[in-house]
Amino acid sequence: VIAGTGSNVLLSNPDGDVHTCGGWGHMLGDWGSGYWVAHLALKTIYEHLDNFAESPHDITVVKRAAWDYFQLTDKFSILPHLYTQFIKSYVARFCTTLAECASKDEDPLCKWLFECAGEVLARGVLAVLPNIDSRLIDHEHGLSIICVGNVWRSWNLLQNGFIRTLSDSKERSVRRYRLIKPVVSSAVGATILGAQAVAATIPISLSNNYEEFFKL
Repeated sequence: VIAGTGSNVLLSNPDGDVHTCGGWGHMLGDWGSGYWVAHLALKTIYEHLDNFAESPHDITVVKRAAWDYFQLTDKFSILPHLYTQFIKSYVARFCTTLAECASKDEDPLCKWLFECAGEVLARGVLAVLPNIDSRLIDHEHGLSIICVGNVWRSWNLLQNGFIRTLSDSKERSVRRYRLIKPVVSSAVGATILGAQAVAATIPISLSNNYEEFFKL
């Protein structure tokens, strides 16, 4: 499960069968990504200011953080950042500021944003499960979910939404799982695949390539 500037879920079965959910970019998807969290924050603020939809929590901290990060002088000065001068990665980096507000200030709205992100990331996992090989489920450690991208650094903020969504699912296959993160360069994986392509063998211990940070 990739959750960085954008997001994507990829299921790779032992027989080479691959299924995906997401990866459509910010116009169609990127659920739970840094951009998605930042966009949800801005959308929540502006809908509240317009009296279109009430925010689930007080917007003071998030509004001040947005004004400071984007250097806004009024509510209209956000428009260039989202349209004529739009840079997706810059908007996505606002997610880092929101994570700090959630962790240090314990702002309820910031914490809610990440809980929502945890929910949609879990829904991405659920979306590919109908195609999963039972061997991945029946593994001694349960289902291993590889987590890539900086959003996962905020697991403490994501976990309530993520765990609840998987627990509430009718998919019994996700009752036992673990979350792991790579601790080596992606070049290692590319080297292994290259060796396999030419029927070569590389002595390597896969267990040294990742770190487990959650298990249920």
